[in-house]
Amino acid sequence: MATNRILGTRLTLQLRRGLVLLSAGVIACTAVIGLRSNAQPAGATAFAKIVSWGDDEYRQVSEMPSGSDFTQVSLGERHSVALRTDGSLVSWGEPSGGIYGQVSDTPSGTDFTQVSAGRFHSVALKSDGSLVSWGMDIYSQVSSTPSGTDFTQVSAGYYSSVALKSDGSLVSWGYDAYGQVASTPSGTDFEQVDAGGYHSVALKSDGSLVSWGWDGYGQVSNTPSGSDFAQVSGGMMHSAAVRADGSIASWGYNGNGEVTYSPGGNDFAQVSAGYYTTVALKTDGSIVSWWYSGYGPVSSKPSGTGFTHVENGYGLTAAALKTVEPAVVVRIGDVSLNEGSGPAGTTASLLYGTDRAVNAALCVWYTTENDGATGADKFTAFDGTQDYLKLGVTKPKFSLLGASKTAGKISMKVNYDAVAESDEVFMVKITKVTAQESGKCVSTSTADPRVNLARANGFVQILDDDTPVPQE
Repeated sequence: MATNRILGTRLTLQLRRGLVLLSAGVIACTAVIGLRSNAQPAGATAFAKIVSWGDDEYRQVSEMPSGSDFTQVSLGERHSVALRTDGSLVSWGEPSGGIYGQVSDTPSGTDFTQVSAGRFHSVALKSDGSLVSWGMDIYSQVSSTPSGTDFTQVSAGYYSSVALKSDGSLVSWGYDAYGQVASTPSGTDFEQVDAGGYHSVALKSDGSLVSWGWDGYGQVSNTPSGSDFAQVSGGMMHSAAVRADGSIASWGYNGNGEVTYSPGGNDFAQVSAGYYTTVALKTDGSIVSWWYSGYGPVSSKPSGTGFTHVENGYGLTAAALKTVEPAVVVRIGDVSLNEGSGPAGTTASLLYGTDRAVNAALCVWYTTENDGATGADKFTAFDGTQDYLKLGVTKPKFSLLGASKTAGKISMKVNYDAVAESDEVFMVKITKVTAQESGKCVSTSTADPRVNLARANGFVQILDDDTPVPQE
């Protein structure tokens, strides 16, 4: 329920079409899911923002952190926690840091690879394979956190937690009234595990499922058979799983249609069972929710595509990660040149470039600023509203960077004089970068937010090449 699950070899192979929903490819099945850092392929850094919806009584929606540097999000009952691309954690929700410190006691550091929120506690996996827990400890769900550096995935339940070890075995700890700890299955053939309310469910390497703990609504005894499952999620009183063919299977409590209203189709990539609801991610990056509509975890779900992971909590709040295209980085360079001799002087050309090609043409607007040169004596200055070739004509200057291009040039005339003097400098400043509108560069357009103007000021150094007049 409240963890991003490690999608094992089976899901990676059998739901490959589900991985195509990202333009960034591997993000959904590496950084987002929480593999050990040394198992993540190059390029797994995600650019994703958090989107939350549903019940906001504990500010899990209104206080969700901004930014597009998240790789995972997990929801408890009154708090949420997320993992950033730099390996740090951020928690929010319950006022005053959470009644058990589930917000205020969030550990610092940048060496985390996966995190999971339980009802009032959370547990995180570090890059060295060790575990850290914080929050409520009434049932030793914090103090009994196992030691060692051989863990690969963790899931926090209502009052207990369960972790997967590198040898494929499972370890559970915390509240054990229904055997969710004592009945943890043995063996070393597990690929993924998820703790629900008072039960847990695990996926084995052969594609079969195993559930244990409280069975009040058949959430254990009605676990479906077969060896064609790719991912599983334990809810409060029900569970759901994605089969290798992309269909969904649900079982357990059905008082609000959690089971009977499970959607049909074979285009699902991931599912998360919650309190009375279930939310699923389709291979096209869209979200489907069912059933209990109170507080909006179903009715307020976000539309559109581009989502990479979905999460239900132990309350009535849900969240997802949505990919954000990284900003195009623009930088301008410097140039040095001789002043030149003769009436024509010479031309200064500054190169600018982007970190990658974009589909649309960009308009690079610029102006000049004196930085020691003697103004019009050396160059024809302009303030961005005047064409330096036709003085008095109010025409903003821009350089057009064509579609699929990564480098452009800004050129201007450097005037000549016959005075021996020191070298001088002036500056060419990119003021904004906009996208073309209907094939035109419109000066009134605001800067494109998808562009990161990392270096806007380029310097032109004019090297004097005049010969001093001999003194008598």
